[in-house]
Amino acid sequence: MAKADKLLSKVSLEALPVGMHHDGKGLYLAVTKNKESGAERRSWIFRYRFGAKIKHMGLGSLERVTLPQARAEHKKWLPVLWAKKDPMEERDREQRANVIAGKTFKTVADEWLELNKPGWRNPKHRQQAENTLTTYAHPTIGDTPIAAVTRQDVLGLVLPHWLKIPETMVR
Repeated sequence: MAKADKLLSKVSLEALPVGMHHDGKGLYLAVTKNKESGAERRSWIFRYRFGAKIKHMGLGSLERVTLPQARAEHKKWLPVLWAKKDPMEERDREQRANVIAGKTFKTVADEWLELNKPGWRNPKHRQQAENTLTTYAHPTIGDTPIAAVTRQDVLGLVLPHWLKIPETMVR
């Protein structure tokens, strides 16, 4: 770990040359230079070993994240690493959970229809997808939070109709 007198200070952050500058326990300020424009970028990095790999988890740019904020964010992820979990995977899992928080199955299904709309060559295909969801899924799990929908929920919708209308159930 960097000694207390060697830790980064607010005063020195803008003056540091290109390179990786250690603040302690894997927190670095990475200073890079753009080859084309010559502009310097400064980003906070959490550098750690997970298994046999050295990983670099970005914590934000110096423009958006202050030194105390970077230290707090870094401190948040150390216990995750000590618990033998990959901090990047845990952060990604958290972000995914935040994206879907509060969304129901119906909300996500409607978003899916909108995203796939350009890919359908025939408007009839969209109508079929909407009808399938409205008839089979929405009455049962439409109001269920998307994070709570399980494989068993989906199988419960599909299996009773599988032998009669397999093409629809595949969709």
